[in-house]
Formats: sequence, C-alpha cells, structure tokens
Amino acid sequence: MNMSIERALGKVGISDVDYLKMLGAKICYLKLRQKKVNLSIKLLFELAGAIEGYHIAVLPESIKIELITLYNSLT
Repeated sequence: MNMSIERALGKVGISDVDYLKMLGAKICYLKLRQKKVNLSIKLLFELAGAIEGYHIAVLPESIKIELITLYNSLT
C-alpha cells in the first residue's frame, strides 16, 4: 500500500492498521468510495492484500472472486 492510499484512508477515519484489519477490505473500500466514486478494483485488491499479507499478484483466487463480486455489484 502506498502513501496516497494511507492518506485517503486517514481522510475516512481509518488511521491505523488494527482498525483497517478490523473493518476489512470491503468496508474500507466502501468508505473510500463514499468520498470518491470512481475507484479501481486494483485498490480493492491492494486493501485485501495489505490486510491478508499478500501481494496482489498472489492474492488467493477465492478472495479475488469475492472482491470482484462486490466491485461488480457497485458498478
């Protein structure tokens, strides 16, 4: 995760790793989306990867499918 994502998370009240993990990637993404509607699925993968401890290139397929389903339901 890069500094711009960390700043964006801070702007929606997610200021530490424990809170990020507690909320999970989906809720964090939805909070970010309330501020900026046009967010990529890559960001959703990056959030999940940061929480689960994976680089997005090796994020398990089951997690990707779950996130893709959420993303598609929002677009």
